[in-house]
Amino acid sequence: MALEAVLKANGKQVWRDQVRLKPGEQIETAIPAALRDAAAVVTVWSKHSVGSAWVRHETSYAVIEGKSATLVISPFDLSALPSVYRSLHCGDLRSTLADPALLLARLRELVARIAGSGS
Repeated sequence: MALEAVLKANGKQVWRDQVRLKPGEQIETAIPAALRDAAAVVTVWSKHSVGSAWVRHETSYAVIEGKSATLVISPFDLSALPSVYRSLHCGDLRSTLADPALLLARLRELVARIAGSGS
C-alpha cells in the first residue's frame, strides 16, 4: 500500500491487519490491542470503508481517544460519512501521497500528546 510505504519512509511504524495478523490469531483481541498501543490511527475513507462496521468502530475509538487522522480516497461524498465523523477534516489520499507534510505534522502532534500525557 502506497500510504504504508510513505509512512515507513518517514520513520513511522505501521500496524496493518493484513500484514501483522498471524494465522489463527483472534482478531477480536489483536486489533483492539493494536488500537490501544497506537499513538495514532489513520483512517482512509472510501465508498467501501464507510460501510464497514469494523472501520467505523476503529475510527470511533481513535476519535474518542484523541488519536485520529483521516483521509479520503477521492472522489468521495463526505455526506456519506455518519454525522459523528463529519466534523473531522479529511485530507485527500492522493495529495497526501504526493506531499505527506500535513499528515506527518498531525502524526507528530498525536505522538507528542501521548508522550506528554505520561502514557
